[in-house]
Amino acid sequence: MILVTVFVPLIDVLTEVGFASAYPQLLAWYGTSLRASSIVAVGPLATVTTGWMWGRIVRRRGLTNAMWLAVFGWSGAVLVMAAGLDLYAVMIAARALQGGFAAGFAAIPFIGVTALEQSHSAGSSRSLRSRRMSRIEVAASIGAISGPITVGSGMVLAPRGTLVTIALIPVVVILVLWRGKGAPTADGTPTADSPRSNAHPQPSKRRRIHRLLLPVLYAAMVGLVLSAFELLVPTIVEERTTRPLVGKLAAMAFEVAVVAGVMIKARRTGVYWWLPVLVAALTALGFVVAPGLSVLMAILLAVGFGIGAQVSMGNELAAQSMRGFETAGMGAYATLRITGSFAGPLFLTISYPFVLLALAVVSLLALYPVVRANRLNGVIGIPAGGVRN
Repeated sequence: MILVTVFVPLIDVLTEVGFASAYPQLLAWYGTSLRASSIVAVGPLATVTTGWMWGRIVRRRGLTNAMWLAVFGWSGAVLVMAAGLDLYAVMIAARALQGGFAAGFAAIPFIGVTALEQSHSAGSSRSLRSRRMSRIEVAASIGAISGPITVGSGMVLAPRGTLVTIALIPVVVILVLWRGKGAPTADGTPTADSPRSNAHPQPSKRRRIHRLLLPVLYAAMVGLVLSAFELLVPTIVEERTTRPLVGKLAAMAFEVAVVAGVMIKARRTGVYWWLPVLVAALTALGFVVAPGLSVLMAILLAVGFGIGAQVSMGNELAAQSMRGFETAGMGAYATLRITGSFAGPLFLTISYPFVLLALAVVSLLALYPVVRANRLNGVIGIPAGGVRN
């Protein structure tokens, strides 16, 4: 299970963030910003548009076979990138192919955790689900932090060698660690998508779409705010201190706060309506104290902690909302939730400090899908503390 919940999201995000950080090198190789940016963007675009397929693949082929397909397909695409590094058309095609298999990397961990939940008793499954979903987010955050240092630097020093190494690592790891034990499989485990399971009756198609879209909307809003702050924090610090290194350290501190929020929220399961409100209030407070860097950084670290908790809560909300169609629903959720990350950087076009107010508004709006999803799941009104899963 460690392979599914830790290594897969780690290598996926590490590669994607590291490759994006190599944009200056891509610009130098391919000559135009359009070509360089299209190579970076086509991967995530393919991930979002093909994510729905992996729920079906898992149901039909099983989690184990889907995992092998994703790993070998992803590694093969990266090897093609290494071979065709000088050819723009080959790079575009290989990146699109890699993005399609990366959708499996994004979906399979969540599907695996869902299958694990169904194979345990109700009392223990919620705790296991929460802890293992937190592993996914922590691993992805570590990949985001280390990607520019590892993959990004490698693309400067030895681009082909870096891509070949990245391609081979998942293959070696899966051959060494994967034993088919300790990892839930959809092959023989009855799931809510299977007619053998009647734990949760399958809702109608319209209700399934509604239950999917609300957690996706919430996660997309949280992802938008997170991606905006990941760019905003180092920008603010570097402009105030005129020291790029200090800005990078501030960005790392922010990511550590996000990881801490994910881990601590995982210890207390539940969907809390006040969490988006708290993050919105802290962000608005950042607007008030914007001139003072020290106080502002303390507030931004608190915001990072709150966003991390929201990321963890979004996964709980999705698992709660998709009872009856877990495999297909969580597979689609895992890839669609990243759409907000595309819009986050656009918020930096808003002048500082008013960008903080804009992000506060987005955080507050994230309250709507939480309340709507809770009511759709059978919770009437807004509870005082939260909704326990």
